[in-house]
Amino acid sequence: MIKTISIFSLISISLIALTLDESVEYALKNSSKLNEIKLNKEIKKLNKEEKSGLKFGEISLIGSFDHYNLPRTLAPITPSSISPSTPTTKDLFSLGINYSVALFTGFAQTKSVEIEGLQIDSAIAIENLTKEQIIYNVKNIYLSILSLEKQSDSLNDYFKAQNAFVDIIKEEVNLGKKAYIDELKAKNDLESIKANQQALITNIEILRASLKYFINEDIDTLEDLEISVSNMEFDTKNIDSLDRLKVLDLSLKAIDKKVKIKESSYYPQISLSGYYGQNFGFNDSTNLNEGDFNDETIWQIGVKLKYKLYDFGSRSASIESAKVEKLQNIIKKDDVKREIQKDIATALSKLNETISSYKNTVSQYELLVQSAEIEQIRYESGSITINDLLFINAQKELAKSKMIDSKYSYQKAIYYIEYILEKGNK
Repeated sequence: MIKTISIFSLISISLIALTLDESVEYALKNSSKLNEIKLNKEIKKLNKEEKSGLKFGEISLIGSFDHYNLPRTLAPITPSSISPSTPTTKDLFSLGINYSVALFTGFAQTKSVEIEGLQIDSAIAIENLTKEQIIYNVKNIYLSILSLEKQSDSLNDYFKAQNAFVDIIKEEVNLGKKAYIDELKAKNDLESIKANQQALITNIEILRASLKYFINEDIDTLEDLEISVSNMEFDTKNIDSLDRLKVLDLSLKAIDKKVKIKESSYYPQISLSGYYGQNFGFNDSTNLNEGDFNDETIWQIGVKLKYKLYDFGSRSASIESAKVEKLQNIIKKDDVKREIQKDIATALSKLNETISSYKNTVSQYELLVQSAEIEQIRYESGSITINDLLFINAQKELAKSKMIDSKYSYQKAIYYIEYILEKGNK
């Protein structure tokens, strides 16, 4: 009894339908592209930390060993202070600590850190855009599968009804009530239905493979959605805050700061360096105290200035190049903005079209259902041929298929508008 319950529990778990939200969650979790973008964002953060750290300079441990052909004093001294007992060596060792920092770079370091901050913001915006794209693709595929599965179920019911109809005709042919040609035409209709069924099955398999690629999970059944077709309103005025435009705005700001960095070379470059350490060695053979070990403390601090007087137009050309790049991005932003506006207008028109199509197909299907019932009676009474009956049944099934497709197309149109307005991840 326990084994039976356990097996039943496992079967129940395996048959739990995959929801749309779960599909989106899996896709976002398992997307290699999205994970790559997240890693790139982390790299940008580390780059900013690196640039920020450079503002404080660096401390280095310095050690060296030099062998000279002539003796050297351990520390620089003036000629008047040299005496026979002054320590000298041919093998000079040194060990110390050096600190260097840029005091003024024409604001180049500050702008460099700010650029890295903009790069981080841009990486976040790109991550959001990638999420939006993944979400839309998954939703679109998910709904396409549901639509085709519903059409396939409807076609299966149609096949069963037509198959039963063939059996009836076959019996009537045997009784001499119907002509054998009616049986052949009805069977031919069945073959046509089978071909349509196979086409739907193939498309469903292709879409399921695509969905599995995105979510990287096994797919059993998909949970259907409650779709209520009605007019929808969207806020399409405030598009300047969209991440697609934000990325371009950040690019423009980064170019401005690149120009400032290039212009910083017109300022003097000032740096500070300091050193504290020890020089030591054994007195050489020319020294009165040959072989004695000596050491000297050495320290120094200095400020250096570098001012580029002329570079034969290199800096000005570089600055102009960055300004041209900025103009290119301004043009690109304007083009992207107009493209977004066009996409929104097209998507809204498509949404209205799906609403109208759904209402029309519902009305058409209801009328065809009534017509098919009447035509069935007329065929049985001999008023019409089997061609007329098969035609009206086919038209009824086609209308039902269109009705199903238009309902899911309506929902897909909504998801597409949300994708354009970047609300799919909200």
